[in-house]
Amino acid sequence: MMLGIKVRLWTPLLLVVLFIPTMETYTYFAVAYNNDFQLITYSYKSSAGTDNIYPGSKNVELNANIQYIAEKDAIVSSACLQLPNGFTVSRGASYCSSPYSPNNTVVGSVKRNDVVIFRYRLDVGLNVSPGSYPITMVVHYYKVNGESIPYTETIEGITILVEMYPEINIDVIDWYWSPEAYPGSQNVYLYIVLKNVGDSTILQANGIANLQYGTFTPSSIRFRVPTLNKYSTATITLGPISITSAADPSVPYTIELVLDATMSTDDNVVYDSSETKTFTITLTTPSPINLEVLDYGFESVKIVENAVQTRFYVTIINKDFKIVRNIVAYYTILSQGANFVNGTKSAVSIYNQVVNYGDTVTLYSRPINIGMVDRTDIELRLVIFGEDNGAEFWCENRYYFTASIDKPHVNLVVADSYWIDREVYPGSENIRFAVILENYDVVDVRDLVATLEFPSNFYPKIVKLTDIDIPKGSRNMLVFPGISINSNVEAGTYRVRLEVNGIAVVDANTFYKFQNSYTLMVTVSTPPNQTILNVVEYGWLSKKAYVNSIGLRLYAYFMVSTPGFSIQNPMFTVYLPKQMVFQSLTRNSTTIVNGVFSYGQTIYVEVPNIDIIAHDEGVYPIVVRVRGLTTGSQSFWYDGTFSLLLPVYNPRLNVTLVDSGWQNDIVSSTTSGATAYLTLQSLNIDTISSLIIQLEFDGINVRFIDGRNRSITTLAGPINYGSTFTAIFTDIEVNGTHINRIVARVSLIGIIQSYGMYYRVKEDYIVELCMLPVLKVFVIGAIHTQYGGVYAPLLPSARSISINIDLVNIKTYSISWMRPKAYYTPHIIRVNDISGTCLYGSAPSGTCSLVLNVDVEPSARPYNYTIVIEVEYGIQRGNAIAIYSDVLEIPIAIASYNYYKSGVRPTTWYWGIQTPVRVLEGQRNVPLTVIVTNDGPHPVNGVEVELEPIDKNVTMLNRRAVCTPVLNVGGS
Repeated sequence: MMLGIKVRLWTPLLLVVLFIPTMETYTYFAVAYNNDFQLITYSYKSSAGTDNIYPGSKNVELNANIQYIAEKDAIVSSACLQLPNGFTVSRGASYCSSPYSPNNTVVGSVKRNDVVIFRYRLDVGLNVSPGSYPITMVVHYYKVNGESIPYTETIEGITILVEMYPEINIDVIDWYWSPEAYPGSQNVYLYIVLKNVGDSTILQANGIANLQYGTFTPSSIRFRVPTLNKYSTATITLGPISITSAADPSVPYTIELVLDATMSTDDNVVYDSSETKTFTITLTTPSPINLEVLDYGFESVKIVENAVQTRFYVTIINKDFKIVRNIVAYYTILSQGANFVNGTKSAVSIYNQVVNYGDTVTLYSRPINIGMVDRTDIELRLVIFGEDNGAEFWCENRYYFTASIDKPHVNLVVADSYWIDREVYPGSENIRFAVILENYDVVDVRDLVATLEFPSNFYPKIVKLTDIDIPKGSRNMLVFPGISINSNVEAGTYRVRLEVNGIAVVDANTFYKFQNSYTLMVTVSTPPNQTILNVVEYGWLSKKAYVNSIGLRLYAYFMVSTPGFSIQNPMFTVYLPKQMVFQSLTRNSTTIVNGVFSYGQTIYVEVPNIDIIAHDEGVYPIVVRVRGLTTGSQSFWYDGTFSLLLPVYNPRLNVTLVDSGWQNDIVSSTTSGATAYLTLQSLNIDTISSLIIQLEFDGINVRFIDGRNRSITTLAGPINYGSTFTAIFTDIEVNGTHINRIVARVSLIGIIQSYGMYYRVKEDYIVELCMLPVLKVFVIGAIHTQYGGVYAPLLPSARSISINIDLVNIKTYSISWMRPKAYYTPHIIRVNDISGTCLYGSAPSGTCSLVLNVDVEPSARPYNYTIVIEVEYGIQRGNAIAIYSDVLEIPIAIASYNYYKSGVRPTTWYWGIQTPVRVLEGQRNVPLTVIVTNDGPHPVNGVEVELEPIDKNVTMLNRRAVCTPVLNVGGS
């Protein structure tokens, strides 16, 4: 039995696969068992001659090479196939095949090792699933041995592989836009070149192209692919397509092709297949259109600061072959000081016109208001909708411009200016001045306001004219009426300022405000005659004037000295020098004298309220300016000036100091509340209205009670010639050391009245006020010593001895108090305390006591000593208290101790208390009583008994005891 499989060669336990490169199909070898036939090779091909067999393949050619291996010859009649389900023989073919030689001739007999070929044509059913299918072949033959017995032998090992249909496989090998596709393009087409790289022919295909939603419109497009053989190409067209202007040329966009195709294999098996293919496309970056700026600026022929509603323009030319369909212009003002009329910095204008190659167009912005700037920076961004060979696109061009802004000005020229009333003089009234203006500018001037400003002394100083129009290339005469000239103006040429401001209208939409200034010259002529008045007499109404005078009155007489002239209501202006001032705090004053004064008549003028502020006497000039309407051969304003020299004297205060002194009868070098007086007499001719009297001390030894060194008192007048008066100064504090006199300065400041005029005078005096430095009030009346209120001598070691000193007030002054200021004692005496009635004062001629409590050193020797005490005391006289001091020398004697030795002695002693008791040897705590008696002449204080045992057998528990605090004479 022979077994065979596809592409397998059987040997014992070995599988070998061989590929024969010279054949287009696989050749199969098999080694069968030892039968009569064996399968050498087999092959099959489709009707197209390929090795691929598919469900539905027809006329598949199957060839099997069989070798005869028996010893005896045989006659082979045929070999018939046994086919699997779904396989059939082709129309016109048979299941059985005659044997053929390799040269395609039918073979009748075969010998050992001959190879015969069997040929078949098969059809594969459409419902056959892809896979491997085995085919069995049955050989019918006869052996040549004289027998006619047919033999059959079944040969296996033939396998046919039915493959799956090839899937559709298309590559996008190219794509392009026509026309070019830009962001914002409309109605463009996308061409896609497809190549069939699969193993089947595409009979036809329907597809849907899915583009990115929101970027492309439409986003889904149906298309058809015509018949496309293997490795052939075809181009499909998608469109028309519109692209959003927001698309980004730098971003790749994905396109998805969904294909449903009818396919055909090489052997014409028709089937259906589908595929989804994705690829990316990009858009073309629109290049800016070459729009060149030919001109730019503001629409107005003249652009200046504060211009209103002017437009910015740009003239461009298309130097590109691309066509401009539409322009959206975005204007942005980059600099400060300029805005569009709506107050913003940005504006948009749209231009719907086609601009072909070589065409020009002028773009205009929205109206702009210009502020106070000298330049304006503007950015222009053009968003252009263009076309390039049918491809519509959007692009953007940017431009930056700087436009200079001029100062607002109009070329108005002053052609002439003059007084309409011919000559004018100081004092001229209601005259007119003419100015002729010519407009040499390119703008019309409307609503002009002309302001004529005169210097001082012209009235009114400012004259205005309004509602004046001066079209370009024309002139206008401006007449300023009602001008008067002050009579103080000197004849000559004066500068006049002309200022014009108005609206300059450039065109129907643009205008601006402007202001021009001019300096004009006007002439004031000299009056015909200036010598009309003369001064006849002048002076002070009070006869004299003094430094610091107030309320002076000046008088003067003027006479008209030129025949044929009269002056009406002359006005006299008095100008004072810097040494004088009017009470209104000015240095000039005007007085008008009503009336008409002719030749020979005098004019009396009186000027009051003049104050002298000069510090020195002298002769000072006063200027009088006379002005008035003068009538002669012609009328004009008279203006004359006169200088009057007037003397000013230093004032004198003739007051004599009659007397000075203390109102208190005693004043010491230390006095509080003293009162001084000054008696004065006036020898002044003029009346003294008021007088200020100031007393000033050196401030070292003498001050007033408030701490100042000066005090002021005032006297109200009138004080006439010969009057006497007294000034009192109280609360004077004297604090010096042994001073005998006080030098003081007395200042008198008086206000003197004379003829309604007042002046101020000051005089200084030096006065001396004498003092009473030493008074010596007390003398010593008596001295005695005491202890405990009784007499006691002054002995060595004496303690708390009182020395009583009786002092006698030998003056008539009452002493308010006394205090020991200092004392000086011998070294053996110590003062513990000073007291006594003198400390509280003393009546005139009265006595008081001063008590010294002293201790005497034990080492003192009996002798006569002196204690020196300086006492300070106060005497009150009125409101003043004077302080004096006296030195008291107090003699004292220290007596001998032996003369005053104590008579204290023990008189009785015994064991026991109060009564004697018996004491035995060895007895303990035995009391001992000692009785002491004072036999001396003086009491003894602090008696103390001290015992010392002589016998060593007696021991004292308490050696010392106090007997009594005071032991009187005779006492015990």
